[in-house]
Amino acid sequence: MMEYKKGEGWILTGEDKIDLFEGESVRERITHAPDYPTVDTSAYTDYYFDSADGYDEFDGLTPLTAKKSIQEAERICREVKAGDRVRLLFKRGCTFVGNFTIKGGEPSDEFPLILDAYGEGEGYPVFYGDDSVVKVNVSNIRLYNLEVTGPTAYRGIHVLPDKKGAMKNIVVESCFVHDINWNWVYPTEPKDTCPDDIDVEVVCPHFHKDGKTLGRYWYRYFGGIIFHNEIGPSWFENIWVLKNVVKNVARTGMTIYNKWVDKPGVGYGYNTWMGYDFTDNDVETGLGYFVSKNIYWNDNYVECAGGDGFVVSSAENVFVERNKTYYSNLLGRTGYWNGGLWVYNVKDAIFQYNEAAYTWMRHGSEDSEGFDIDNACVDLIVQHNYSHHNEGGGILFCNLATPVVEREKDGTPKAVDEKGEPIEEKVTGRWFRNIVRNNVFYENGNPRDVVRSGLITIARETDHVLVYNNTVVLRDDIDGQSVIHTEDESTYCYNNVYANNVFYAPKKTGARFTVKMMKNSQFINNLYYNMDGQAEALGDEAAIVGVDPLITPPKDCLGIDKMQAFALGNKEVLVKGKEIKKASETDGVGNENKSAYLGAICK
Repeated sequence: MMEYKKGEGWILTGEDKIDLFEGESVRERITHAPDYPTVDTSAYTDYYFDSADGYDEFDGLTPLTAKKSIQEAERICREVKAGDRVRLLFKRGCTFVGNFTIKGGEPSDEFPLILDAYGEGEGYPVFYGDDSVVKVNVSNIRLYNLEVTGPTAYRGIHVLPDKKGAMKNIVVESCFVHDINWNWVYPTEPKDTCPDDIDVEVVCPHFHKDGKTLGRYWYRYFGGIIFHNEIGPSWFENIWVLKNVVKNVARTGMTIYNKWVDKPGVGYGYNTWMGYDFTDNDVETGLGYFVSKNIYWNDNYVECAGGDGFVVSSAENVFVERNKTYYSNLLGRTGYWNGGLWVYNVKDAIFQYNEAAYTWMRHGSEDSEGFDIDNACVDLIVQHNYSHHNEGGGILFCNLATPVVEREKDGTPKAVDEKGEPIEEKVTGRWFRNIVRNNVFYENGNPRDVVRSGLITIARETDHVLVYNNTVVLRDDIDGQSVIHTEDESTYCYNNVYANNVFYAPKKTGARFTVKMMKNSQFINNLYYNMDGQAEALGDEAAIVGVDPLITPPKDCLGIDKMQAFALGNKEVLVKGKEIKKASETDGVGNENKSAYLGAICK
């Protein structure tokens, strides 16, 4: 079996089972992402830009002597040296046409280069382009209050390293990115349009006109706010993406994507994987694993992403907080696996206070869950989130076995075949020690595919996960819906623990747990309502069965503040929870947790 960190609260008993209840009971304090460092801009040199009345021959040092063009802004950015204090201010209500690339300069971490808006009114300065509309190639940049658009553009804000090493200290805050890679031809707004009425190939094609070359929808790193790398080895550090609004983009609303992270469970990357114990990453040769670090995605809103709403991948020390994504996968189609808000190959992450709703599953598309803990994820806490009306289900647990070459210390393969090619072995990614607690899952799934789970779909070999104090409310129009479903019948998932959850069906529709590929797992002290025989089948000897918890879902269910409506009206049932060591200090909506309870909300 795997090695587990000591002191992490994972007490193992016979047959390597997890014991949630032994040991001292401790309330874990909720932590949040740190703020980025403040900067005193009083000594900065401000350059003003006005696309209507500016003139590039002016000095740009006042609104009355503003410069005019993107080209002049690019020139100033290129000339920034370490220690320079420079801020570019763009006039609200002006439109700057063309692609704006920030490269070549050397701003410092102490005095980052700042781009912001000036002028009266609530509008933004608008950047309208046809490729990567605003591209950032250097570290130590802050972007505020920019509107970015371009229906024929591939990306709105695009952060892309142009050299090896870490790309650091990037802030993207309070920007509005919309209509990117998006040929909308319908009279209704995207959010008000049924996906079945959309010709997805017209809005964003999978192939170019030749019918063979991959087109604009294929690339996950096309879309609204995109961090990705090619040159390297490279990676991202200290990234804040905060309070942005992204609407009507394809394929992805927001993502951080790293191509130097191949390892078991990932299956792609330009690096040479040397094993989990290898620590001497070599930027010159690409030997090693070049993971991104300190990634903070907070308070963002994505509406009508053609594919994924949010994706954070290949990173350590991650906070994903208070984000919302509605109507994701609007342009989904056969051969694509998209979701609302998910993480992939992430370690040491807090995923909290997020809402994913109305993720579509049409035109043959797959997945389509609200949330997803995807391949090779370790040490995640997924708590205080709200997943509702997602056609693919509430949350996905997913992992993968990928080809790996065992190598010597210098990177040469330890074994080759008769042709001299490295011998590959498929190795399953490490996916373990993850926690899902104090979340509400409401009316997820769809009648066309009843195994799309009200709570969890598990795909392939995941290991050691705790799922406790969640509230699950099923739809009343799906006969035989799975609450939890183990999807892949060729591999098992192991060591799941489900405790103090509320599994609630408004009426008897034959709701069931289809978990035949689950091994060495435990169901303990959960409530089952209108789910005849399920507690017995799962071996939940302490189950509360047939007692109505009295849940009254809200009529208007949008907004994470609606989670409070899922508190149990039956107070006698509420207090039947079993004390769990290292439970969250607060419940799903912030109430102080003083004693054991059932479901996501303690009062």
